[in-house]
Amino acid sequence: MEINEKLEVFFGAAIGAANSQSESMLDEQKNIYQSAMEEHEQSCRDALKSSRRIFLEKQKKEVNRRNAEQTMAWKKDYQALKEQKTEELFEMVKEKLLSYRRTDAYEAFLLAQIGKAKEFAQGEDLTVFISPSDQERQAVLEEKSGCRVEIAEDEFSGGMRAVIPAKNVLIDESFAERMKHAGEICWI
Repeated sequence: MEINEKLEVFFGAAIGAANSQSESMLDEQKNIYQSAMEEHEQSCRDALKSSRRIFLEKQKKEVNRRNAEQTMAWKKDYQALKEQKTEELFEMVKEKLLSYRRTDAYEAFLLAQIGKAKEFAQGEDLTVFISPSDQERQAVLEEKSGCRVEIAEDEFSGGMRAVIPAKNVLIDESFAERMKHAGEICWI
């Protein structure tokens, strides 16, 4: 074989070996770049998931904050409306009580309450107190009940109070006390 032929064979073998080596190096680099690309894509996906999670958490917190503010505003409005309606109701009740206190039924009510107090006293000394605004009924109540009826120093909006000193008992059937109690348990 001649030199040219030998050179061609050598050249072909060298080129084949170089191509083979180059191909394996390219495959190796391709694998390195591909794994780096996959790692980068995974880190991007992880970062995206993380940023989405953070964004959603911020949105949830914002929604919860707004809900809490709205709930507090509603509770405040409800409480103000409740107090207003309760006040209106009690004003209506006071007007009705004032009208009732001008009737004969009120006098019968007072006599019934005095009768209950006398029954509770079981013959012990009993003093009945009525509101200063009911002063005109004092003589009639004393006459019909047979008890000592006095005018109280403080106004208690009707009804009566009775004292039984022997038993150390105060019976409070005043409308002011009943209104106070109703105000404490009012559910409006």
